[in-house]
Amino acid sequence: MKKITALLLALRVLLLVVLCCPCILAQQDNSGPSLPETMDWIKGKLLDYSRTQNCSLTKSEVKITSVSINGSVLEWTEKSTSTGMANCNVCTDSVSTFRHTLNFSEIDPNSITVTEGQACDLHFYTVYGETSSGRKTIRTETANAPAQLESRFDIYTNGEDAKRLANAIKHAVILSGGKPGLFR
Repeated sequence: MKKITALLLALRVLLLVVLCCPCILAQQDNSGPSLPETMDWIKGKLLDYSRTQNCSLTKSEVKITSVSINGSVLEWTEKSTSTGMANCNVCTDSVSTFRHTLNFSEIDPNSITVTEGQACDLHFYTVYGETSSGRKTIRTETANAPAQLESRFDIYTNGEDAKRLANAIKHAVILSGGKPGLFR
């Protein structure tokens, strides 16, 4: 009788392992790049991007000058230079620096989209995303103004990288624990 009880107990344990193992394995799905690999890829794409826009009176250039990663936090700095054209008497030259800080764990992965835009002679794409809670936690700082907090972010990119960058950001958000916003 003791052998039958031990055998039944062993079968119950085996059945439990067989039934629960797929659930455990599904929760630990490590397919695709890790968070550090994904963040490094995003960093490389951001550093590769710059844009120049020629309007009737000004020429503007934007270049991402630095990108840093700390876990699921991405910080990047943009330098924007605006130069008046020779035929503009009222244009002033200016240089502005913007530092953006974004924590992927606070982003709704379902909010990440790509839009296409046009400004003067520049055709560009923008990757957008929003915080899950709608709270303003995405920080933008400039030298001459107080920090601004937003609930949305936008990252400009070119057409060939836009969808890949959006997919990489969504992957990083999911790996960072970002959750869909309620009732969206």
